[in-house]
Amino acid sequence: MTEPVRYLEEECFSVYWKIKNFSYFCKKILYPEFSLSGDSYRLILDSETSQIVCEVSGGYYNPQPTSTMQISFLACDGSPEESISGEPFIYLQLARDVIFGKRRDAFLPEDTLTVRVRFRTDSERGKIFLYSQIGVTRKYFLWTLKDFSKHTCFEKKCTEKLENLRDVNLIFKSMDGINPTERFGIEISRSRG
Repeated sequence: MTEPVRYLEEECFSVYWKIKNFSYFCKKILYPEFSLSGDSYRLILDSETSQIVCEVSGGYYNPQPTSTMQISFLACDGSPEESISGEPFIYLQLARDVIFGKRRDAFLPEDTLTVRVRFRTDSERGKIFLYSQIGVTRKYFLWTLKDFSKHTCFEKKCTEKLENLRDVNLIFKSMDGINPTERFGIEISRSRG
């Protein structure tokens, strides 16, 4: 990626978008429109197979005052970790394994991704803060294994059907093979449906 153009804070209108519970992100998020210099814009975050893509949609009717912009994924200290600058129709993409793996601590403090879009303008200045939260549904249940000391290597339990999800299956199994009383694991999977 090329080095982005440096925009001075006093030359820009900055939009900060914080998305909470980002580790649960699996599809497209659209933030409602906001207005700048008489034009409407929308931020879009999309999950492709191996990339997270952020783009700005809008600015079709009056592109002159906001003809250049910069999109950045910010680190926990507020510095831009990844950025791209250019004309109105740009997008920033970054590999999923970078955000969720190698540099997770930098990109997802408290499981929150922060995107900043800076519009370089001749007139409007300032900042706005936008917030989104990915909804998370948790389901808890108790699984009692009777006669644990006489337990066989594999036991399967199917939970009740969860709202809008497929059946969740749990398999309790030995991890040691020969000595099945030393280490155990629980495999969790969802059935097709």
